[in-house]
Amino acid sequence: MPETTRDTKIVELLNEAYGKEQQLTAALEQHLQTTTRPDYEKRLNEHLKETKSHARDVSKRITQLGGTPAQVS
Repeated sequence: MPETTRDTKIVELLNEAYGKEQQLTAALEQHLQTTTRPDYEKRLNEHLKETKSHARDVSKRITQLGGTPAQVS
């Protein structure tokens, strides 16, 4: 649990960002399944890799602040 009110608010905002990263990951994975253009597939894979990295970084920071990363359904 976050130690201060400020940390609680930061965790809340980071969880919103984490949720968006998770949603974008799912969307990119769906696009990858349907694309037939190699150049588009390459860029989607790059973007997916970046998005997963961002999600990991945000999740790590949430944990450092004493929070728990929220899972998106």
